[in-house]
Amino acid sequence: MENYYTRSSTRLSTGSLLFLVYINDHPITIRKIAKSIIFTYDTSIIITNDNKVDFGNTLQLTMIELSNLFRSNLLTLNCDKTYFLQFLTKKQNEMQQQVAISNSLITNINSTKFLGLSIDSTLSWKNHVTELTPKLNKTCYVIRTLTFLRSPGVLRMVYYSCFHSIMSYGIVFRGNSPHSINIF
Repeated sequence: MENYYTRSSTRLSTGSLLFLVYINDHPITIRKIAKSIIFTYDTSIIITNDNKVDFGNTLQLTMIELSNLFRSNLLTLNCDKTYFLQFLTKKQNEMQQQVAISNSLITNINSTKFLGLSIDSTLSWKNHVTELTPKLNKTCYVIRTLTFLRSPGVLRMVYYSCFHSIMSYGIVFRGNSPHSINIF
């Protein structure tokens, strides 16, 4: 029985190592045309350009390079879990882009989750604050309920572990948003 678990964990780490070896060339392949951010098994590609034509050309070139990289490493892209999010300022109009890789269309979205933060195309943080509010309300209820049963030290510990940790995560990004007032 012990040998089975040992072999299983070895296979898992070998698989993870192989994935990292395969994907290791990814940022190098596209570094002249786009920026790649890899965090565990999640990869984000950032392309910036004010010119619509240049943006579209860079986007297509990036998709071609990635398609070639995947093909050469015998990898496939899961298009059901791949999205295209365009960041805009209030004055910019959305560029109508169809993104395709290996004859599959990538879904255009207006918001996504990234490392626990709900990010939308205008970085307004409205969706994120809306998702945080019920979590914080539940925590407030728990703290109010415990007020009569526990000492101030225990309540402080509950506050910092439950409420403060949720509220402060990502505050560097969303803290200046007008929607954050709903939390404070």
